[in-house]
Amino acid sequence: LKIKNLAVLKANRGMDSPVEVIEDALSQAKTSGAKIYVDDDYRLVIFIPLVTKERDNDIRAISAAKEMAALFERHNKSSAYKIEFGIGVHSGQLAVESKDKNIKFVSMDNTIVIAKRIAESSNGNILLSDNVHRKVLGKIRAEKIAGTNFWQLKKFVDREDYSDFVQKFLNKQKSQ
Repeated sequence: LKIKNLAVLKANRGMDSPVEVIEDALSQAKTSGAKIYVDDDYRLVIFIPLVTKERDNDIRAISAAKEMAALFERHNKSSAYKIEFGIGVHSGQLAVESKDKNIKFVSMDNTIVIAKRIAESSNGNILLSDNVHRKVLGKIRAEKIAGTNFWQLKKFVDREDYSDFVQKFLNKQKSQ
Protein backbone atom coordinates (compact mmCIF):
# COMPACT_ATOMS: atom_id res chain seq x y z
CA LEU A 1 0.00 0.00 0.00
CA LYS A 2 1.32 3.39 -0.95
CA ILE A 3 -0.34 6.47 0.48
CA LYS A 4 0.59 9.09 -2.08
CA ASN A 5 -0.50 12.14 -0.10
CA LEU A 6 0.39 10.99 3.43
CA ALA A 7 2.09 14.25 4.50
CA VAL A 8 -1.02 16.27 3.59
CA LEU A 9 -3.31 13.81 5.36
CA LYS A 10 -1.22 13.86 8.55
CA ALA A 11 -1.43 17.66 8.61
CA ASN A 12 -5.24 17.55 8.45
CA ARG A 13 -6.20 15.45 11.44
CA GLY A 14 -9.69 16.01 12.75
CA MET A 15 -13.16 14.51 13.01
CA ASP A 16 -13.01 12.87 9.59
CA SER A 17 -9.35 11.87 9.78
CA PRO A 18 -8.11 9.95 6.75
CA VAL A 19 -5.15 8.73 8.83
CA GLU A 20 -7.60 6.89 11.10
CA VAL A 21 -9.24 5.29 8.05
CA ILE A 22 -5.80 4.08 6.91
CA GLU A 23 -5.10 2.67 10.38
CA ASP A 24 -8.51 0.93 10.39
CA ALA A 25 -7.76 -0.65 7.01
CA LEU A 26 -4.40 -1.90 8.25
CA SER A 27 -6.02 -3.19 11.43
CA GLN A 28 -8.46 -5.23 9.34
CA ALA A 29 -5.53 -6.71 7.40
CA LYS A 30 -3.91 -7.67 10.71
CA THR A 31 -7.02 -9.58 11.75
CA SER A 32 -6.68 -11.70 8.61
CA GLY A 33 -3.12 -12.63 9.55
CA ALA A 34 -0.98 -9.88 8.07
CA LYS A 35 2.13 -8.34 9.53
CA ILE A 36 2.40 -4.61 8.84
CA TYR A 37 5.68 -2.79 8.30
CA VAL A 38 5.93 0.96 7.79
CA ASP A 39 8.42 2.38 5.30
CA ASP A 40 7.82 6.11 4.67
CA ASP A 41 4.67 6.39 2.50
CA TYR A 42 4.47 2.61 2.13
CA ARG A 43 2.67 0.15 4.33
CA LEU A 44 3.94 -3.35 3.63
CA VAL A 45 1.15 -5.81 4.37
CA ILE A 46 2.85 -9.17 4.51
CA PHE A 47 1.16 -12.55 4.71
CA ILE A 48 3.57 -15.31 5.70
CA PRO A 49 2.79 -18.97 6.38
CA LEU A 50 4.44 -18.71 9.81
CA VAL A 51 1.63 -16.40 10.92
CA THR A 52 -1.35 -17.41 8.76
CA LYS A 53 -0.66 -21.16 9.06
CA GLU A 54 -1.44 -21.46 5.33
CA ARG A 55 1.04 -22.17 2.59
CA ASP A 56 -0.76 -20.19 -0.10
CA ASN A 57 -1.67 -16.63 0.89
CA ASP A 58 -2.25 -15.00 -2.50
CA ILE A 59 -6.06 -14.95 -2.34
CA ARG A 60 -5.88 -13.80 1.29
CA ALA A 61 -3.65 -10.88 0.24
CA ILE A 62 -5.94 -9.93 -2.65
CA SER A 63 -8.99 -10.07 -0.35
CA ALA A 64 -7.26 -7.81 2.19
CA ALA A 65 -6.29 -5.41 -0.61
CA LYS A 66 -9.89 -5.32 -1.83
CA GLU A 67 -11.17 -4.56 1.69
CA MET A 68 -8.63 -1.76 2.13
CA ALA A 69 -9.51 -0.21 -1.24
CA ALA A 70 -13.23 -0.38 -0.38
CA LEU A 71 -12.62 1.47 2.90
CA PHE A 72 -10.59 4.16 1.15
CA GLU A 73 -13.18 4.58 -1.60
CA ARG A 74 -16.00 4.85 0.95
CA HIS A 75 -14.01 7.50 2.83
CA ASN A 76 -13.19 9.41 -0.36
CA LYS A 77 -16.88 9.63 -1.34
CA SER A 78 -17.84 11.42 1.86
CA SER A 79 -14.74 13.35 2.91
CA ALA A 80 -13.09 16.55 1.80
CA TYR A 81 -9.68 15.00 2.46
CA LYS A 82 -9.20 12.26 -0.12
CA ILE A 83 -6.82 9.36 0.37
CA GLU A 84 -4.65 9.02 -2.74
CA PHE A 85 -3.47 5.43 -2.73
CA GLY A 86 -2.07 2.62 -4.78
CA ILE A 87 -2.18 -1.06 -3.89
CA GLY A 88 0.12 -3.67 -5.36
CA VAL A 89 0.02 -7.40 -4.65
CA HIS A 90 3.13 -9.48 -5.26
CA SER A 91 4.36 -12.87 -4.12
CA GLY A 92 8.02 -13.64 -3.54
CA GLN A 93 10.61 -15.07 -1.23
CA LEU A 94 11.40 -13.69 2.20
CA ALA A 95 13.74 -14.99 4.86
CA VAL A 96 11.69 -14.85 8.05
CA GLU A 97 12.87 -15.04 11.64
CA SER A 98 10.55 -15.24 14.62
CA LYS A 99 11.99 -14.37 18.01
CA ASP A 100 9.94 -13.52 21.12
CA LYS A 101 6.80 -12.99 18.98
CA ASN A 102 8.68 -10.42 16.89
CA ILE A 103 8.96 -11.27 13.25
CA LYS A 104 11.81 -9.97 11.15
CA PHE A 105 12.20 -10.52 7.44
CA VAL A 106 14.60 -9.89 4.62
CA SER A 107 13.73 -10.05 0.95
CA MET A 108 15.60 -12.91 -0.73
CA ASP A 109 15.19 -11.34 -4.15
CA ASN A 110 13.54 -8.11 -5.26
CA THR A 111 10.14 -8.98 -3.75
CA ILE A 112 9.71 -5.79 -1.74
CA VAL A 113 11.02 -3.57 -4.53
CA ILE A 114 8.53 -5.11 -6.99
CA ALA A 115 5.62 -4.73 -4.54
CA LYS A 116 6.51 -1.06 -4.02
CA ARG A 117 6.83 -0.47 -7.76
CA ILE A 118 3.40 -1.98 -8.36
CA ALA A 119 1.81 0.12 -5.60
CA GLU A 120 3.50 3.24 -7.00
CA SER A 121 2.06 2.48 -10.46
CA SER A 122 -1.44 2.02 -9.10
CA ASN A 123 -3.82 4.96 -8.93
CA GLY A 124 -6.65 4.05 -6.58
CA ASN A 125 -6.92 0.48 -7.76
CA ILE A 126 -5.41 -2.93 -7.05
CA LEU A 127 -2.63 -4.13 -9.32
CA LEU A 128 -1.25 -7.66 -9.30
CA SER A 129 2.16 -8.84 -10.39
CA ASP A 130 2.37 -11.35 -13.22
CA ASN A 131 3.53 -13.91 -10.63
CA VAL A 132 0.41 -13.48 -8.47
CA HIS A 133 -1.89 -13.37 -11.49
CA ARG A 134 -0.64 -16.77 -12.66
CA LYS A 135 -1.19 -18.27 -9.20
CA VAL A 136 -4.80 -17.08 -8.87
CA LEU A 137 -5.88 -17.55 -12.48
CA GLY A 138 -9.47 -18.77 -12.51
CA LYS A 139 -10.25 -17.36 -9.06
CA ILE A 140 -10.19 -13.71 -10.10
CA ARG A 141 -10.79 -11.60 -13.17
CA ALA A 142 -8.02 -9.18 -14.07
CA GLU A 143 -7.06 -7.03 -17.00
CA LYS A 144 -3.50 -6.67 -18.31
CA ILE A 145 -2.11 -3.13 -18.04
CA ALA A 146 -0.58 -2.28 -21.42
CA GLY A 147 3.20 -1.84 -21.41
CA THR A 148 3.68 -3.45 -17.98
CA ASN A 149 3.76 -6.85 -16.30
CA PHE A 150 0.89 -5.78 -14.04
CA TRP A 151 -2.74 -6.84 -13.98
CA GLN A 152 -5.61 -4.74 -12.64
CA LEU A 153 -8.01 -6.67 -10.41
CA LYS A 154 -11.57 -6.51 -11.71
CA LYS A 155 -13.42 -8.99 -9.48
CA PHE A 156 -13.38 -12.35 -7.77
CA VAL A 157 -14.97 -15.17 -9.74
CA ASP A 158 -18.14 -16.33 -7.99
CA ARG A 159 -18.84 -19.92 -8.88
CA GLU A 160 -21.76 -20.32 -6.45
CA ASP A 161 -24.28 -19.50 -9.20
CA TYR A 162 -23.15 -22.57 -11.12
CA SER A 163 -22.63 -25.01 -8.26
CA ASP A 164 -25.99 -26.79 -8.70
CA PHE A 165 -25.42 -27.22 -12.45
CA VAL A 166 -21.89 -28.53 -11.90
CA GLN A 167 -23.03 -30.95 -9.17
CA LYS A 168 -25.84 -32.33 -11.38
CA PHE A 169 -23.40 -32.70 -14.28
CA LEU A 170 -20.90 -34.57 -12.10
CA ASN A 171 -23.60 -36.86 -10.72
CA LYS A 172 -24.79 -37.60 -14.27
CA GLN A 173 -21.21 -38.43 -15.32
CA LYS A 174 -20.79 -40.85 -12.40
CA SER A 175 -24.02 -42.68 -13.19
CA GLN A 176 -23.08 -43.29 -16.85
